Amino acid sequence: MARLPIPGSDDGQWGDVLNDFLLVAHTSSGTLESDAVSASNLQDSSVTDVKLSATSGSNGQVLTKNTGVSGGLEWTSAAGSPDATTSSKGIVQLAGDLAGTAAAPTVPGLAGKQASSAELSAIAALIPANDDLLQRKSGAWTNRTPAQVKTDLALTKSDVGLGNVDNTSDANKPVSTAQQTALNLKADKTTTISAGTGLTGGGDLSANRTLTVSYGTTAGTAAQGNDSRITGAIQSTIVDAKGDLVAATAADTVARLAVGTDGQILTADSTQTTGLRWATAAASSGGLAEYYPISAYGFVAIADTVTSFTVGATFESHVVRMFVPAGKAITAAGVLLEAGGSVGAGGLNSFAIYDDAGTLVAATPTDDTLFTSSGWRFKDFSSPIAAQGSDRFVRVHANVSGYSSLPTAMYSIVTPSSGAAFNSGYNMPNHRRSVYTSAVSSFPASFTPSSYGNVYQYLPLLALG
Repeated sequence: MARLPIPGSDDGQWGDVLNDFLLVAHTSSGTLESDAVSASNLQDSSVTDVKLSATSGSNGQVLTKNTGVSGGLEWTSAAGSPDATTSSKGIVQLAGDLAGTAAAPTVPGLAGKQASSAELSAIAALIPANDDLLQRKSGAWTNRTPAQVKTDLALTKSDVGLGNVDNTSDANKPVSTAQQTALNLKADKTTTISAGTGLTGGGDLSANRTLTVSYGTTAGTAAQGNDSRITGAIQSTIVDAKGDLVAATAADTVARLAVGTDGQILTADSTQTTGLRWATAAASSGGLAEYYPISAYGFVAIADTVTSFTVGATFESHVVRMFVPAGKAITAAGVLLEAGGSVGAGGLNSFAIYDDAGTLVAATPTDDTLFTSSGWRFKDFSSPIAAQGSDRFVRVHANVSGYSSLPTAMYSIVTPSSGAAFNSGYNMPNHRRSVYTSAVSSFPASFTPSSYGNVYQYLPLLALG
């Protein structure tokens, strides 16, 4: 058996003994035998990568056996691990319910979940019926009916904020002070309404009641109309025929004025008992009744009575103030010509309506043939001028332009000495009734009535339809 030389002995044999010992683990060349060092002979952590023949590996690589390289080992990149299954280990991706890192994985879906407990398990095991409530009794969870919970709670009306409420029947419910006050103001239905003198109907208040007035002329009835029982009542018997009038004959005294005959007018006459009489209308100088209405001619307004226009004179441009009754619309304007004129170059041949302040309201379309014939010469407005609810004055502007010979119109004339009265009046200065101007090429939008044109004692016969 090979051994090391022993000092003090093995004289002459030291070399042989030592060589025999060394050859156990070394070759004759001095290198270790391939099986001289076994795993049991290596100290822990005594072999580093520097001592391995496979060098120069990189982070993450693994040492792999490869007999085809020097030393039989080499560094290689790790092959992908298989996905984990229910039966084998493998790679798991941190997705879905998983998060965090490989070193500290988390399950975020569980963050808001109630941890399992015996209490929850006990509740989950219950099998309640519809409308049951969950209640803990004697340290355990149980399902209970509302009636059972109500008994256990033993609530009072104060517990639910109804301390002033009593569970009484409708018949026994009290009323508030305000309600009782209102009820005290009501009449009992047994109260009776009695019909007095002149009335019928009535009865108690158990139903709607109607009182009817009993009219008549005897005692116990109500008087109406001309009942003689009414002191001072005018009786219908005072008049005898259609058109009869009742007039005063003295203070608090009346009498009948019999109707007059057709055509008569009612005239004041102090010699008569009633102070009135029916009289025949006086005839005008022309022999025509002055009370012949202008409506008989189809007019709504006229410059003066028809019979007062007796003089013919040339007609060019005139402004006439005219009275229009309430409720009358104006559709046309016209003039009475004794003779027509002759058209030359033509121009503005038309009528215009101004309000009493001198503002233009409307004008008829111009017509060069308008004043070429005698008689009534009318022109319609494009649209009627609306009626008004009260009487009004308007100013009618008639204009003849571009005629080689002017037409002749009918005029009413006042003397120069009475012109001031004709064109003004009491407290009405400058209410000029008749004005003439030179012919205009267009109607002004407005004018000042007190200064426009020249005062004229000739009044042309203008009319409105």
